[in-house]
Amino acid sequence: MSYVGEELRSGDWETFAYILRFAAAVPHGQRLPLIRVVEMLKAMGRGTSTPDRKLLARQLQRLRNAELRVWTNDVAIVESWKALFPNEPLFKRGDIPGVRTSFKLLGDLVEAKTEKGNTVEFTTELSLYVRAFFGQSCRVGIRKACTSGSPATSQNVFFCFISRTMGASTSLLMSWSSTSAQARTASNSVVHLGKRTTN
Repeated sequence: MSYVGEELRSGDWETFAYILRFAAAVPHGQRLPLIRVVEMLKAMGRGTSTPDRKLLARQLQRLRNAELRVWTNDVAIVESWKALFPNEPLFKRGDIPGVRTSFKLLGDLVEAKTEKGNTVEFTTELSLYVRAFFGQSCRVGIRKACTSGSPATSQNVFFCFISRTMGASTSLLMSWSSTSAQARTASNSVVHLGKRTTN
């Protein structure tokens, strides 16, 4: 698996986790009901000042532009994929069937803004692929470590999600490292993901 898009911050994943939980009660194929920005910030334990609201708006845009590219021949996932998407042909590498797809983390954003351009509420949608791979359970963890031989601090951000939709409980681990300088200048990055399966 790989990630393509602007480098995501740890707060972006927290925002994504909130939207996943919010979407759990929404039927597949339907847009999410309007989400009020102030209520969302309070629910996540954040401030509600203008800078906080602008930060959330930037996070939503990064998530909107974030894309996951997936290729797997895991038998449990392939079988679940066939059951969920019976009309979609499987990708084959040689004689080995697998799942190959890509999707954005968030769908189109429809925002209501003040005269000053601050977002007060928004709605979005999650593709069926996001629902299939991410399910309804999400954990975010952060680990910081100093970069050897460098005064800069490297931050490793790990994003774990558990998908019960895809048959066996499957966890995917995303990690990347960036110095503060790289974080300021990065406009596009590719992040490789490792996969682990839990029983």
